[in-house]
Amino acid sequence: MNKLTKVSLSALCGSLASVAAANAGTMEVLGGATATWSSNTGAVTGNPIGMNSAVTFKGNGELDNGSTFTLTITGADQAGYTSGSISLATPSLGLSR
Repeated sequence: MNKLTKVSLSALCGSLASVAAANAGTMEVLGGATATWSSNTGAVTGNPIGMNSAVTFKGNGELDNGSTFTLTITGADQAGYTSGSISLATPSLGLSR
């Protein structure tokens, strides 16, 4: 029983140490959806109801060594992610994309 107590205590201390080293960042989510209706007088067009949608994720933050990062991912109209970019600026190497 004494040995089990020591293992749980060391696991708790390790998890607290990892939280103390975390740095802040931001995440922003933008999006929208539009319902559409299309019909032609006197013509059969199939299902007249449609929808357009888009979502964008934007994030940025700073790492321990002063490096900064920016992330953008966009998805539009039922497709997978349609565009994305990641850039990393390090103090010694400059900006990489």
